Amino acid sequence: MINMLKIKISSLVAESHIIRAAELKCKGENWGHIGEELHKHRVMDVRKELRSAGLAYGYLKGHDYETLECHVKEKHDGGAGKPDWDRIDSIVKKFGGDKYREFKNWNAEIQKKAA
Repeated sequence: MINMLKIKISSLVAESHIIRAAELKCKGENWGHIGEELHKHRVMDVRKELRSAGLAYGYLKGHDYETLECHVKEKHDGGAGKPDWDRIDSIVKKFGGDKYREFKNWNAEIQKKAA
């Protein structure tokens, strides 16, 4: 199942590249509502999903959280802020199989350190 998650991540990266190319075509006089919507979708939706999928993949491969996200800034400092743990949970549940039970402990340790 982890290979399926790897494919999901690859498709999200490709989607981001495709949207960026479309954004560049919209620049200049053609920039308008569609360009803004493309940019918003790439930066807000695709990037957030890619981060969640990447963290889930990293967990399933046995990496610790500090290795996966060692330079995260808070949202008010222009950074990404906290991960969407509910989404990561659902991705691990879908692709993790037996490792899902262990994920709750992994996540609880991270939350304890963050507090």
